[in-house]
Amino acid sequence: MLVALELPDGTARRALERLHIDRDSYRAAIVRQYEEALNNVGITLPPGSATHDGARAVPSGKSSLRGCSHGEYFWGGIQTLKLTDCGPLVTAFAGPTFLHHMPKKENTSLLVTAMDEGQLVRIIRRFEDSPVRGYVAAVGPTFFLLTLVSDRLRFDGFECFRMADVRSVRADPYAGFAEAALKKRGLRRPRKPKIDLDSVETILLTAAKVFPLVTIHLEKKDPDVCYIGSVRGVERGKVFLLGINPHAEWDSEPDKFRFSKITRISFGGDYEDALHAVGGDAVC
Repeated sequence: MLVALELPDGTARRALERLHIDRDSYRAAIVRQYEEALNNVGITLPPGSATHDGARAVPSGKSSLRGCSHGEYFWGGIQTLKLTDCGPLVTAFAGPTFLHHMPKKENTSLLVTAMDEGQLVRIIRRFEDSPVRGYVAAVGPTFFLLTLVSDRLRFDGFECFRMADVRSVRADPYAGFAEAALKKRGLRRPRKPKIDLDSVETILLTAAKVFPLVTIHLEKKDPDVCYIGSVRGVERGKVFLLGINPHAEWDSEPDKFRFSKITRISFGGDYEDALHAVGGDAVC
């Protein structure tokens, strides 16, 4: 993010301005948080080290503010990684670029390997430039379930992604640090929920039994928009979702979305939990 603030196109800078966030204060907060995370795992950096130089506080890369109807719902993963930084899974990739597209069968094999070995991975998808980080919890015919690890190094719910949208799967090059920080904070990987990955319909129905709110994404239509609410039913290839807005207020009627348009499904994250804590259960 710190590097993104200096990019010539000014995208990240304008995003912060729209949210009325002071750039220098935000920069200082990121540096401070990074230092605290390192201190938590017994690493103390002296003045003049990377975190004391704003331009080098994180590895070089780019970041984007991924908006949706809930404004600050997502901050993208930040780093673009060099091949030499990557872990064991990188050996399965040919090609010079981080966004190298992989065939579906090879993606499936990499995801299953990551799941079996319990590896913390970074995943690049076709709809976003920044990686998603987490543990592969389950692999289905067309979707897989990821236990998310946020950039704040905390567990943040679950996401179901289509395997067809995956461009690369790589071991997180900073897994040792991330996992040490999680352990120091006393955070254990959440138990895998009972989600049926056979289809969009079964994912939605089983997720609705476990979580009060579900987030759906129609990224082909607009990758920057998401819809959060309570699953009220399914019928003829569509889901009926009673929405909850950023004020934690429930809509009066559900909206319907075609299964074929849904590319990503999320649940159990901090934001959904906060919305439900304030808004309560659906009223109709």
